[in-house]
Amino acid sequence: VGLGPMNDYVKRFTEAHPGTRVEIDYLHPNKVYDAVLAGDADYGIVSFPQTRRDLTVVPWCTEEMALACPPNHRLSRQPLVKLKEIEGEKFVAFEPELVIRREIDRFLKKHGIDIKVVLEFDNIEAIKSAVEVGSGISLLPRPTFEREVKTGTLAAIAFSPNGFKRPLGFIHRRGKKLHKNAALFLDLLKKEKKEEGSLA
Repeated sequence: VGLGPMNDYVKRFTEAHPGTRVEIDYLHPNKVYDAVLAGDADYGIVSFPQTRRDLTVVPWCTEEMALACPPNHRLSRQPLVKLKEIEGEKFVAFEPELVIRREIDRFLKKHGIDIKVVLEFDNIEAIKSAVEVGSGISLLPRPTFEREVKTGTLAAIAFSPNGFKRPLGFIHRRGKKLHKNAALFLDLLKKEKKEEGSLA
């Protein structure tokens, strides 16, 4: 989901509800499902949420994908990049077993784009760090690296053809009633995205 945005949401919630505490773990997506099913988490937030018999999925928002590259990269000065321009570029990717990786691969294949994967990670923070030091470029949800764009360590470039968005959703164990504070935090997250205009 991205450390920066979620930390902002937690800060806002604890300020509005003094005395409450939000515990967040950043886990591999498969472990998010496991934690929710085991009752170790009230709910999880995952991209491309998978429908399961023992889980309830609540759509949250969609995030536009953008090209992430170092600010000194040849593509960083363009307002719009045609996908064919990233052909053969060194690419920092998600690990192959992740749904988002399969969706990115499918999207690039659909448009006939071959990239050279040089590194693979299971989380966005590691991908951002690798791109920042010049290991390659990547396709990431734009909201997850807005902070780096503001500080000048990454550039976010729109690409064409696009129409590629990442859906995010909440998952919780079917039939389990959420604790009052958990439900309030969920409401805050929905409200924030609604105000941003990205509610699914």
